[in-house]
Amino acid sequence: MELPPPVSAGCRLLALVDAKLGLAPPCAPSLEEVAWLAQEVPDSPALGLDPTTLPPGWFAVLSRCGLPFALGGALRWGDNLGEDPRATIPSVQGARLCLPPRELLLTLSSLPLKPVRVWIAQHVGVRLKIGADVHLRLWPQRAVVVSTAAVPLAGFLSGPAQGTRASLHLPVGSAQHVTF
Repeated sequence: MELPPPVSAGCRLLALVDAKLGLAPPCAPSLEEVAWLAQEVPDSPALGLDPTTLPPGWFAVLSRCGLPFALGGALRWGDNLGEDPRATIPSVQGARLCLPPRELLLTLSSLPLKPVRVWIAQHVGVRLKIGADVHLRLWPQRAVVVSTAAVPLAGFLSGPAQGTRASLHLPVGSAQHVTF
């Protein structure tokens, strides 16, 4: 199964953010995009899963589930999370996230993705409560949330302080930043 068709504006924003973080090849931003990146995306190190530890084909799948990435990040494939070929939905076993095969994970909506998002909260302190195809990039004082969904989405980003949450309103192909 292939990834769902992306919304190009959201994919462009995600590519720009990921390029600035060193997670994707550089792309040539417009002057407007350069200004947006300077304002919205910190130069400080991000938090999350180190993508260099992933097997091929997992980056985009985990990103659409809301998993944050950071080069040299503290979370690692194989140590903190991995694939369980028998699984049909994600589950948390101890401190480890067990994932179904990529093809199954791609078919899941936000409710079956809840264990992924709970696990993320346990490890990086924030939890997305919104539909799939929403990508999270995270820093100690800020988050950037990018939608590649084909429909407008609304929800919350909870944390990092207990009992706090920010409202998310993501029109098709948009991004929103949250400051903690």
